[in-house]
Amino acid sequence: MKFPGRSVVAVLALGIIVAYAGLLYFTSLLRWSEIGILLRQAYVVDIDAGDSLNQVATRLAEHNVISDSDRFVQWAVIQRQTESIKAGRYEFAGVLSPVQVLEKIVSGRTKSYFVTLSEGLPFYKLKSQLNANPWLVDDVQGKSDSQLIDALALHFDVDLIEGLFFPETYGFEVNTHATSILQRAHDLLFENLEAVWRDRTRDLAVDRPYDLLTMASIIEKESSISSERKRISGVIHRRLFIGMRLQLDPTVIYALGEEFEGNLRRNDLRVESPYNTYQNVGLPPSPIGSASLDSLVAAANPRNESAMYFVARGDGTSEFSATLKEHNAAVRKYQLN
Repeated sequence: MKFPGRSVVAVLALGIIVAYAGLLYFTSLLRWSEIGILLRQAYVVDIDAGDSLNQVATRLAEHNVISDSDRFVQWAVIQRQTESIKAGRYEFAGVLSPVQVLEKIVSGRTKSYFVTLSEGLPFYKLKSQLNANPWLVDDVQGKSDSQLIDALALHFDVDLIEGLFFPETYGFEVNTHATSILQRAHDLLFENLEAVWRDRTRDLAVDRPYDLLTMASIIEKESSISSERKRISGVIHRRLFIGMRLQLDPTVIYALGEEFEGNLRRNDLRVESPYNTYQNVGLPPSPIGSASLDSLVAAANPRNESAMYFVARGDGTSEFSATLKEHNAAVRKYQLN
């Protein structure tokens, strides 16, 4: 019987030692990858397209997100994720293990920023809200309304951009273009308007969704109280049915634009503008600002009652009247004191 030579035994022994050492190292690496690091503050790390795994690991280590860049690279290699890391801006906070860090940058869960388009604002003020956000690329402020209409995929064939964007808070990634927020806001507006139009009360005084949007923008400015908006909608519809001028202050304020000083005067009611509903019959040619879903619903579902007038009481609510005599008495009581 022949026994293996010393060289064969040595090779086998070396192989066992190497395998055991490899197992020990893998076990150590696995343990390291699962240990969470408490980040005492939030760290933001940018990963650019084309960055190597070593560059990413070094940047993460410099921000104290991981404790060892070499081990992180080795762990990513073992997990076969060296080519799966996605570019973007990432925020790391709380307790995170290298496993969680790798999973985050592979899944592309980048840091989100937010911008709010407020209810009831005219478009020039919405533009200012976009422009004030430092994380957006401003490709809106320098463009005219007609240029923006050409740049956006609008669902309406209109020449006026006012009121075409749904007031909401929108999340986005850093360096997103402002026009992409406007496109999302317009698409969401159209989606909500379509749904409201489908469920509208029959026999409205308007026969186009766009006119309903115009009405909703006025209701938005007339009252912030949800329970009153359908009553205001009823007054507007009844006046439109009989060809009576709407005589609504927010339309005059919109016509005055930046000239409005905060107090609407009797002389202001004579301003020459298609938006002046004291001088013109019917709705103005476009919305006068952004309309919330609540105002859209109110415009499509007017309260069926006899009120033809309303006046602000001064406490945020309105007094509704069926006759001019009752209305004049309410004006004396609440406005002229």
